[in-house]
Amino acid sequence: MSPASVAAGGAVAAGWTIANRGMGSANGSTTVVRVNQSATSASGTNAFTYSTPSLGAGATQPQDATITASTTAGTYYVWVITDNTGTAGQNAAAAANDIVLVGSFTVTGVATSPDLRVINGSVTPSSVNAGGSVTATWTIANQGTAVAGASQTVVRVNQSSTSAAGSNLFTYSVTSLPVNGTFAQGASIAAPAVAGTYYVWVITDNTGTAGQNAAAASNDIVRIGSFVRQ
Repeated sequence: MSPASVAAGGAVAAGWTIANRGMGSANGSTTVVRVNQSATSASGTNAFTYSTPSLGAGATQPQDATITASTTAGTYYVWVITDNTGTAGQNAAAAANDIVLVGSFTVTGVATSPDLRVINGSVTPSSVNAGGSVTATWTIANQGTAVAGASQTVVRVNQSSTSAAGSNLFTYSVTSLPVNGTFAQGASIAAPAVAGTYYVWVITDNTGTAGQNAAAASNDIVRIGSFVRQ
């Protein structure tokens, strides 16, 4: 386990080996990893799941994981549970040692990071005829704990309510934003040639230049509204 101490949101490398110490071959099985704040219990959700191949007597299988540290300071314990679904063919005595505490690490403090958010989005009107247009407006806000570097916002319009896939219809520059700083933006979108329901997606920090950590960047894609092309 390394490092033993990490800043909030940092990375910790964990490694272990699954070994068949029995007399017969073990069937293929599943290994899971859990991270919690208990030194005595492996309770919690599975952070990682791995497939372990069939292992002959004495055979081994190395495994590893890169763990993203919590944003809350404290000591965290890494538990590895082999044969989690009970498919290896072990008897009860052999299965009794399947849960192992492989190490621990300390999160030393809360990391600062900008966090750009798309807020106050709107699309009007909700219905448009061929040759018309709709107006989309939104605001980029830095709701993080550090200054955001200059970044880029893009707008996409598609017919998916769940995915922002597609080409960039508009691209805008956003200046560096202090904590709690905002930057208003908008676009006039021409009605598509084909009738149907269309969704407007805004993606902030599209090129990753604002300096956000992974947690802050995870909320950069926002569907701000929709309209119907009659």
